[in-house]
This record gives sequence, C-alpha cells and structure tokens, in this order.
Amino acid sequence: MKTKILTIIVGVFLLAVLSSGVATANTLSDVSTTIELPSNVISGDTFTANFSFNYPPLSENYDGSALIIKLNLTSSNQTNYPVWKGDFKIKGYTEKCGLGFFGYCFYPKTIYFSCSEINQTTINHSVFGVNDVDAPDGIFYCFNESNDLELSEKDNVFLNFTPNIALWPGTYTINATLFYLNDTLAPIVNILDKSYFDQYFRDGSDVDFNANISDFVGLNGDPSATIFSSNGSINFLVNSLGNNIYEFLRTLPYNIPEGNWSLIVSATDTSGNIGNDSTILRIDLTGPNISVIQPNETIILSEMNPMLYIEMNITDAKAGVDTGSAEYLLSEMNGTSLCPEDGIGTWDCYSSGWISLPFVDGVFKTQINTTEIGLTSGEYWLRVRAKDILGNVGVLE
Repeated sequence: MKTKILTIIVGVFLLAVLSSGVATANTLSDVSTTIELPSNVISGDTFTANFSFNYPPLSENYDGSALIIKLNLTSSNQTNYPVWKGDFKIKGYTEKCGLGFFGYCFYPKTIYFSCSEINQTTINHSVFGVNDVDAPDGIFYCFNESNDLELSEKDNVFLNFTPNIALWPGTYTINATLFYLNDTLAPIVNILDKSYFDQYFRDGSDVDFNANISDFVGLNGDPSATIFSSNGSINFLVNSLGNNIYEFLRTLPYNIPEGNWSLIVSATDTSGNIGNDSTILRIDLTGPNISVIQPNETIILSEMNPMLYIEMNITDAKAGVDTGSAEYLLSEMNGTSLCPEDGIGTWDCYSSGWISLPFVDGVFKTQINTTEIGLTSGEYWLRVRAKDILGNVGVLE
C-alpha cells in the first residue's frame, strides 16, 4: 500500500492517493497501486494521473478477462464536505501493446473508457452480459462497453480528472480497486436444421439432430434435450462433435402418446445461467383413412356382368400415405362366417389373400374379372388396408 500526500494551497485542491485491493466475491485480491498526481491542481482544470495494477494470475481471473476499475473518492473532511455526484468528471484510457518483441512495442494501441457515477450503473458487456452495480456518492465505475478494458498485469491506466470549479479545497483520497464482471449471459443454444422436425414421428422412431451450443465463459456439464409429453419427460443421449456442435439421439418409447410435444434443448454455464432453444416433435399413431368410391355396399355380379371394380380414396392428413402399401382382400362368406385369409376354413372357401391395390391418377383402383378368378355363386366380403409412411395401418372392414 502506498500513499502520496500533496501540499494544499488556498483556492486549489490536491489529492492524497490510497490504493488497495479488497477481496470480495467479484474483486481481484492482492491488488495494489499508486496514482501519481501533480502537486498544484486548480479546481476546474483537467489533469491526468496514471497508475498500473500489479496483480498475480489467479485461477478465476486471467489476463484479458472482463475487468472493471472502481474508484472511490473521499474527502479528508468527509463528514462536512463529502464527495457528491458532479464533484468530479473522470475519463480515461489504457495504453496496450498489440505486438512486442524484446521489450519493444511495435503495435501500440489506446483503449478509451468512461467512468460512470450514475446511481445504478449498467455495465453492458458483449461477453459477460449486463451487470448493474450501485454507485453511491463518490463511486465511479470505469469500463468500455465495446470490449471492456481487457487489462493485463501491469497495464498502464491513465485517468483524466476534471474537478468541479466549486469543489471544496482540501485533500482527497482515491481508492482504486480492480474487479471482474459477473457473468449474466446465458449460453447460446441453436437447434440446427429445424426443418428436420417438419416430419412426423411415431413410437419406436429414431430421432437424431444436432444443436450449436456455446458460452463465452464455459458450460457446466453437457447440455440436455428433453421431450415433454402428457406421459412425462423423455431425455436424449448427447454426444459432443466438437466446434460447439452437439448431437442428440433417442429411440422414442412405445408409450409416447400421439400429439405435438415440446422438445427443449438446454445448457447451463458455469455461472448458473440457462439458455435453451425449442421445437415441436409431432407424433402420429393414426393410420390412413379409407373411403369407398366403388363398389357400392352391395353389388350383384353374374356371368353376364362379371367385372368387379374396386376404387378407394385413401388419405392421411399427418405423415402421408405410403402409396405402395394399399392392399385388398376378397373373402367368401358363409352366413356370418368369413373365409380365413389363407383360404383354409371349416368349409371349402375362397380367399384372395392380400393383393396390391395400385395407385392410379390420385386414387387406388383395380378391376377383377370374377369369372376368370373362379368365383362361384355366393357372398363375398371386400377389405382394404393401407399404411402411412410411418407404418401406421388403416383398415376398411
């Protein structure tokens, strides 16, 4: 800890400087510095003071992290002449070296910053988010919103002070503390290729998708993906593919109900902030709808009129019809008994077995010459079935 006491001259004010670090939840420990001030400062005139922070590398605070300078200005007679807002205007800058060799700087650069004394100072940082800090009278927070100070050990800091012309002449103390921002930014989560979820799924389907997930500070463990259905939550396996890409895989359980369910991908960073992205997982467990165009419910065929025309309208509003899956079956009846599909019954009966029903001009149709296939007099039952592209079956009995 170093202190510089300057001589007071009537009508002017001088500053004594006391700098020390205070170990708090968001303050760098072991910080110490000295601000060298000119000796005869006139109220209302701007002067420059410079110092450097000398702090050891700590596991939670590293060179280039989001560091902020906190200035606490106090009067030697703080009881009667405290430092009020408006007593000082402070701006500053740092001189950094972009590229140096053997002690020489070839690409020097200057980073300017402002020092705010607004009661509730908002520090908006691109990496660490928005931090709101209290600034009572005499407190300034110095930062650069575009890229923060990015202070490294022993960086030089220059402060331009402009005291109010009506400021009480006396000795003032500046306590400079270096601290880092709390992380308020949640991880960035983006489900990639959401058009993948434009399709429908069913029980037993494999769901496999990727998400881009990143956080400037770091994630706490692996991200997660969860389906929230009326039967409860369904979790995914997760694999890191590198470059912030994560793969999520899951075979859907057989108890998942039909419906549109929320699928949420979440990630938590090391500061406890949670980011997420979501989509809809659509479950279809319903087979196609089959309606008869022809024949009528009951038709009579004969040797003079042997042609049986089959024409069906088959639709599926969700997953869509598998147009190659439609089939028909013609079975002989004996009263209420129906010839089994294999044609082997308790009597000598006819069963066509399941035969493909072609898709022609937007409908499913075929024609059968009942004489050629050897149908005899009697009653016959026509059945039709079809699948959607997920394998859900619809049947017309």
